[in-house]
Order: sequence, then C-alpha cells, then structure tokens
Amino acid sequence: MTERSPPSLDLIVLCSHIEFDGNKQPFALQEPLHTVLLEPDENGQLSAPELMLYVQMTDEDAQGTYRFRVEVRSESNIVLRELRDVGIDVTFTSRVYPMRPFEHVFVIRGVVFPAPGVYHFHVMCGLASMSDRPNATRPAKLRVVQAERGEG
Repeated sequence: MTERSPPSLDLIVLCSHIEFDGNKQPFALQEPLHTVLLEPDENGQLSAPELMLYVQMTDEDAQGTYRFRVEVRSESNIVLRELRDVGIDVTFTSRVYPMRPFEHVFVIRGVVFPAPGVYHFHVMCGLASMSDRPNATRPAKLRVVQAERGEG
C-alpha cells in the first residue's frame, strides 16, 4: 500500500488584497501585511478587516484528497479562531509535469483579536499545521496594534 504524501507548503503571504487574472488565478499580491492598526470596538475587541491568505504548495509527490483550512493562533499557540468556513478539499494525483505549484487564496472574514499582539495564520492539512512539518515554511505572522479612537 502506498503511503499518502501530502503537499509541501512553500509560500504563505497575508495580504489586504489580491488581484486575479482572467482564469481566476492569483495574479498580483497587493499590500502584504506585517502590522495592522485597529481601533477597538465598544467591548475593547479588535475586529480585523477582510484579509487574504495566499498559499502556494508543491504537489509533485502528493497523493490523495486533503482538507485545508486556516487557524489563527496567538503567540502562545492558543487557537483564536478555526476558520472552517474557508476550508477546501483538494485532490492531488502525484504529477511531475507540468511543474506548476498549487495556488489558493483563503478569504478571511470576521476575525476578532482579543488584544494587541502577534498572531499566526496556520494552514492546516487535516488536523496538523503544515508549518509543523520538517523544513516547512513558517505560518504567516501579523502584528496587531491598537489605535486610539479617532486615529485609525
């Protein structure tokens, strides 16, 4: 029996916007994000604007169908939000040619950060973070800074 081989996560970029080409493929990553300045709501929470998470995976050795989704984690690795609503199922057939990476954009809405700090966006394959694999790309990192009211 052949062992299932998931794809490798090669690139992960958090952006405020991504342009798509005529074939609905990601074309231009706009405003890669490192830090966001968010004004707190009446409860002191920090609601994120819509974010786009671009991922690129190498699938030449991948075989089988995998479920991908996104988790937002605090710096202490506590899952802040599991984004099942942006999940996708992808079937890989172990193709060597053409050598074209698998690309996908996860549109992330409704994330509320409990406090300023650093948060990580993990691409999950099944129950495991793709960033936890040996020699893997780190998760996307976002620094959340609280703005003073009227500053944002």
